Amino acid sequence: MERLFISHNSAFWIWRKLGHLAPIVLVPARVHSLAYSSPSQKLLMQFEKEHPDLALNKLDIMVTFKQRKHLANAIEHVCDRQLPERSFYQLEENFFIASPELCLIQLASKTTTAKAVKLAMEMCGSYAIGNIDELGFCKRPPITSVDKIEAYAERLFKPNTRAKTVQFLKWTVDNAASPRETALCMLLCMPPRFGGYGIPLPQLNKRIELSLKEQLAVGRRYFDCDLYWQGKRVGMEYDSARFHTASEKQEQDAVRRNMLQHKNIHMITATRLQVNQEGAFDELAHQVARALGKRMPTPKREHIAERRSLRDTLFNWDIFPRVNNEEQGE
Repeated sequence: MERLFISHNSAFWIWRKLGHLAPIVLVPARVHSLAYSSPSQKLLMQFEKEHPDLALNKLDIMVTFKQRKHLANAIEHVCDRQLPERSFYQLEENFFIASPELCLIQLASKTTTAKAVKLAMEMCGSYAIGNIDELGFCKRPPITSVDKIEAYAERLFKPNTRAKTVQFLKWTVDNAASPRETALCMLLCMPPRFGGYGIPLPQLNKRIELSLKEQLAVGRRYFDCDLYWQGKRVGMEYDSARFHTASEKQEQDAVRRNMLQHKNIHMITATRLQVNQEGAFDELAHQVARALGKRMPTPKREHIAERRSLRDTLFNWDIFPRVNNEEQGE
């Protein structure tokens, strides 16, 4: 039977492009060997015809060494080993897509740590970039998690051989709700050698439960905290003027902020201007560090250069150049 095993950039594009439909359209496949794949030009053309929105100009496919055919409009990636279960999801009878875990590990081996973290935060978050939305992204359930990627890596690699390939997981956090939350988390928490400030990782969109009395006062059972450092009871919210112009929304945010402060959570607000401007963000990072009781060392010259590189990754780079990031150019 002819089969296409789609991987790398193409698999990531499919998971992103499907958005909230991904968990419905793609189902786990039992197949975990390429031995019977036998890709062909005819099958490539069939995929492009049936799924024009999911097909890139060059389709990444996995093949065994013997199956290499140098197909037009395809990038062939040789894989002769048997892969763990749940390595592929099935789109249709002949089309198999690399799982989010396999896809991310494949991409991490070919890009920088910061770029791998950015991609992983999207897959582990509740958004997908570039999907028919005025914000530049759409909402979707997380399609993987740090724990799932780690567990898959344990099955994929031999002991003590995976450290470099999956080191991006050290700075990946589940549950980011937007590209800006990803950027805020990475700018604060990536190590200085990668352009960040080395602040401990927070929980993202942490649910803060309210007592019955508090629920009656605000008409809510809980509030979500964008970034939350539980041990220090420090929270941060991202407040973009672009999304908070309505007076009703401003009032709701004030109620939320006051309630969290009432619960002895030290709240810090990050504005769009603070995140966008390097100097303003430096002051914000020091404010967070003080709240956490963390001493901020003087940055080395090379670390300042890395900060600009990280910003370029977060605000300008995307794995697909035609995709526009949220608030790009503002």
